[in-house]
Amino acid sequence: MKKKLAICGFAASVLLSCTKAPVETSEAISGSDKNTATTSAIYTAGLGTQETILLNACGYNPRNYMLEEPYSQPHDPDLQLGLVSAKANCIRYPGGTFANYWDYNNDRMFQKASTHDAGGWVTLDKVSTDLNDSFRKRIDAGLGASDGILKNSVNDLKYAAKGGTSGQELNVVFHMNMVTPGKEFYESAQGWNRAVNGTVGSADWYKMLDDRYDRFKGMLMRAKSGTDAIPIRFIELGNEYYFDITYVVEAFPNGAAHGTAANYIANKLKTDTDLNLSSNIRIAATANCVTGGDTRRQNWNNSLASTLDRSKVGFVTMHSYEAYSEPGTYTESSFQNALVNWYQSVNSKFVNSGADDNFIKAANPWRIWYTETNANWNGGFDGDPSGEKEWGQSLIEAYSVVHHYDRGNATIYLQFQFNNQVKPDAEIVGGRRLYNRALALKPFMEATKDATSGTRIDFGGTGMPKLPDNTKAVVQGYVFKTSAGVPHAVLINLSGTDKHVNLAANIFTSAGTLNKVGYKNSLGSIDPAIIINTTDTRGDVTLPPYSVIHFYQ
Repeated sequence: MKKKLAICGFAASVLLSCTKAPVETSEAISGSDKNTATTSAIYTAGLGTQETILLNACGYNPRNYMLEEPYSQPHDPDLQLGLVSAKANCIRYPGGTFANYWDYNNDRMFQKASTHDAGGWVTLDKVSTDLNDSFRKRIDAGLGASDGILKNSVNDLKYAAKGGTSGQELNVVFHMNMVTPGKEFYESAQGWNRAVNGTVGSADWYKMLDDRYDRFKGMLMRAKSGTDAIPIRFIELGNEYYFDITYVVEAFPNGAAHGTAANYIANKLKTDTDLNLSSNIRIAATANCVTGGDTRRQNWNNSLASTLDRSKVGFVTMHSYEAYSEPGTYTESSFQNALVNWYQSVNSKFVNSGADDNFIKAANPWRIWYTETNANWNGGFDGDPSGEKEWGQSLIEAYSVVHHYDRGNATIYLQFQFNNQVKPDAEIVGGRRLYNRALALKPFMEATKDATSGTRIDFGGTGMPKLPDNTKAVVQGYVFKTSAGVPHAVLINLSGTDKHVNLAANIFTSAGTLNKVGYKNSLGSIDPAIIINTTDTRGDVTLPPYSVIHFYQ
């Protein structure tokens, strides 16, 4: 088994090739699919500490800069249908690192400086080439649409946010570009045509922030207008500003500079009488996900945490690109050891390193938005998509959801990235094939719909078998509750045998059977997981081997 280092990286990938996939099948089961052996142990689920989560805040970072108008006709309606099929309840717009070059006035990325667009442009040499430069090439060449520039418009976003023809609405995490256009644009004839002082705190530094804010505000005004208006609930101030990228360093030489800008922009958002945003608007600044590497990243969180005004900015965002095991034909033992190695690597890089001390471990812990997460960093952005296909890898991804909620104060969870988890298939109603990773995550998406709290399901001390490190049970899970207190539980069986669990005593206290909806598969299979759609008793819930299941009444 190979392991790769955790990477806190920007969001980049490509849409998978549209090759034929096997037809998804549904397991026809009447009553229950459980093993009826009377000698099987039944483990009673306990509960950990309840944590508040943000409403409808589990979903995907679609990352659509490579697609022209990705959601609606006449371009690619199937992507939106895929989000519906995956039961996502939150998406990010416009996306990750490429949003640092987003032209909100024109619903696209800025083009290179040679275009001399009076509305703004970027200097190509200042655009990140870290890890992958596919979006840089699009800035350079203006590839794609009929006018030469790929667009992802607010109107197209509205179609997705309103669920298209399905009516399944999505929350949106609106992502602000705080770093471009850059100083060189404002100094040009297309800008202010004078020398500009880019020093943090100078009048020109604030004036550049004001201009970028006005562009973002214009997009928000369009988003919140009309009969198809999108409610403005979540705003993320920038993407991965701790990296050593020219535009980012010029705008924010350290975390304190970003904190100062975040306070300033958040105050403008909350007091803007044109926007008239709700007093419940949630705003997050950009924190680092892991220490190590260059000095900039090591020092980022400390200076950011000491600068942020929590009355204006109540949240921070982190990204989690973690260790993974190479896809392969697992045995139960090798799969469970892969899980242990994954967890220990994550702990080493994210928890024991002190990366979270300024926020999660603070005396007054911060609430965290995980707006990009991926446990299977499979070949980077443009590499082998096996992590989306193989069921064993998909179970690691499902396990990582539990881990992120466990790390403390997680309020938004967005998986990276949806485009690699779907592909067209004419035999499937809705036009999209969901790869195994999306299927493994689907029960979490369903269970968090309308949820306002999450609580760890604990089998410690019950005799439940454990993973090889002897610290984690082979059954993992969370119970999510709506504001009305209605429970929805997700359980993952990480073993090769049926496990029987009592959910009646602590979770589903009302009499009656439970709906049981989820997926199971063999570890090495790249065929779509088998649908489980049946019922179970509260006192003897059955988890088939290697399954992820959503239980609800």
